[in-house]
Amino acid sequence: MHTSIRTLLCGAALVAALSTSAFADFRYTTESTISVEGQTQPMMTTTTQVKGNKERVDMAMQMGPMKMQRTTITSCGTRQRIEVSDAARVYATQAMNPLTSALGQADTRKKNRREHQQGTGKITTTLTIKDLGREKVGQFDTEHYVITMQIESSGCAGSANNEIKSEIWVAPKAHTFYCPEMCKPEHVVENDGCKVTYVMKGDLTRFAAIQQGLVVKRVCVLDGGSKMTMLVTAYEDNMTLDESTFNVPAGYNKVSPEEFESAVMNAMMQQMRRAPDSDQ
Repeated sequence: MHTSIRTLLCGAALVAALSTSAFADFRYTTESTISVEGQTQPMMTTTTQVKGNKERVDMAMQMGPMKMQRTTITSCGTRQRIEVSDAARVYATQAMNPLTSALGQADTRKKNRREHQQGTGKITTTLTIKDLGREKVGQFDTEHYVITMQIESSGCAGSANNEIKSEIWVAPKAHTFYCPEMCKPEHVVENDGCKVTYVMKGDLTRFAAIQQGLVVKRVCVLDGGSKMTMLVTAYEDNMTLDESTFNVPAGYNKVSPEEFESAVMNAMMQQMRRAPDSDQ
């Protein structure tokens, strides 16, 4: 598995909690850094906004001259995810599934089409949770866990067996975006002609309970020994967010998921080509 996919797994699989919350609207910012050979570099900033059973995540990432921005809008009620690119003025709609954010839409879709045009597949995630006690992280009183995910895939979902281990610090009293369906033991998703059955087993009850708290810190060791740390740096609640925040902007073109990834990459390359001119 490539480092980029492991990074997404590490950063997203343990925090993909989608909500039917009755709380007031809220917003928080997460900053991610990566440490390589003892040197820490900023990597990504995400701003998450939640209103009822809808979540909007704005991600901005920079690695050297490469900059990427994208928005993900998720609705627990409709089990739908919408990826939006302001730079390319396009969006794509997909069914929600437990490992969508974790595995990366573009990577899994291309692999499925290359190796298995159609058919059935299976992705089994086995969860193991270790409780490391209570700790204070910034303004939050948290509970510290190590979560190990053993992920096996087969059929048109590709053939792989990977273990991902992360430490997370969860604030159980802070608001978060939680959708119970994301912790269901099994459900089926149709993905471009590939009918994938997602199975979750292991410490499911405990995992579902943890997901109902805000993950304020995550630490993952990536391939090659580099380490990614994600930390909530700002948190606001008891606010009212406009409903339009969770809609696709007018005038954006709907495209397929593959076309969306291509448009995002093209927009990023154009920004890189313009960068030297902007410095003059």
